[in-house]
Amino acid sequence: MTQHSLLCACAGLGLLLAACSTNDRAASTPPPKELKVTYTELKLRTDFVHAGAAFAPGAAAKLGAFLDNAGVTSDDHVYVEAARGDRLAAQRIGRISRELTRRGIGARVLPAVDEGVGTDQLLVKVERYVVTPPKCPDWTKSPLYGQHDNQVASNFGCATTSNLGLMVADPRDLTVGRTMGPKEGDPAIAGIARYRDGKPKPLPGSSSGGSDYSPVTIQMPGGGGGGSSGQ
Repeated sequence: MTQHSLLCACAGLGLLLAACSTNDRAASTPPPKELKVTYTELKLRTDFVHAGAAFAPGAAAKLGAFLDNAGVTSDDHVYVEAARGDRLAAQRIGRISRELTRRGIGARVLPAVDEGVGTDQLLVKVERYVVTPPKCPDWTKSPLYGQHDNQVASNFGCATTSNLGLMVADPRDLTVGRTMGPKEGDPAIAGIARYRDGKPKPLPGSSSGGSDYSPVTIQMPGGGGGGSSGQ
């Protein structure tokens, strides 16, 4: 075998070993811990009397049972949907809104639709996002770093991800997020204005006349007596 052939063979063997090592590291890398957010939707078609804005017989009780069984609270996303062409939609939406407000529940009105809502009906929809934490703890891989594969333990990220799923107020924020409202800057502006005008607010417990000031008595060790100091 010539020297050139030997070098080529060594180079090929080195590339093969490197590829095998990379594949082994990829196979031993544990998947990242992630939260699973599931979307659920609850619907109720509420009936109204024909050509009127009052509930049909038994519709109010049916609506109340729906809200109670689903455990709907002010934290849920509740929507009301009417059929297109319903001339009494505004009055009927107001009737349902009063019933929801009485329970401390707010609702948003969706655009009218052509299908899914019958005549003399309104659709009450409750949207929820349920978060499921990862399977933790995960000790499928030894926590000891004696394998020299430069990979994290299988339990890495469990605490952080699980705690996020448990403490999030609205799981919907994990997928959709929410629009931030305008910030109130008047207190900060007022403080700057007082500073520039030379009229800052006094500190709590202080007075402008200095009558609350009292000297501090300091006993010096070995001094044979005491003295008063304003420091």
